[in-house]
Amino acid sequence: KFTVYSLFLFLAEAAFQGWDGYRDGEQRMHGVGLQKVDHSMLSKKAKDVPFECFKQLLHLLTQQCNRKTRRGLGIPTELLI
Repeated sequence: KFTVYSLFLFLAEAAFQGWDGYRDGEQRMHGVGLQKVDHSMLSKKAKDVPFECFKQLLHLLTQQCNRKTRRGLGIPTELLI
């Protein structure tokens, strides 16, 4: 079963690695340890959850890390702003 948490992991990984979209992510997600689903399932789940919710979750997650850890994660600056 594909959950909201799985979607959050997918979107975070896609943002970190700069994936081009759902189809590109569908090809790469199994290689990074994510549950494999097709791109239509990804887009259906993504439209049901507001982007702002994921943005706030990512912000909360990164705020729990110290500066050295945040830099070590390699998160692009534009995602943290």
